[in-house]
Amino acid sequence: MSTIDLPSNQYQIDEWVIQTSKLAGKDLRPCYEFWGWELTDRVRQELTDLILYFFDDDATRDWAPARTKFILERYPNATREVKSLG
Repeated sequence: MSTIDLPSNQYQIDEWVIQTSKLAGKDLRPCYEFWGWELTDRVRQELTDLILYFFDDDATRDWAPARTKFILERYPNATREVKSLG
């Protein structure tokens, strides 16, 4: 029986972030890292031409202020847009 070499889970995670960021036209690393996704340096290298973006919504303002602070300190140049879930 032959085996098929599939991309690693990390490669697939990185590729998802790269492709969704390119589709959005914004570097979404801060958004994914907010939810605990670990990314490799390859993602940063692939997205250098895009503007960093981090959402500004009820979840980040009210439900997870400490996590939001951590992300904003990690990505101080991230642009934000105010959104309301309600």
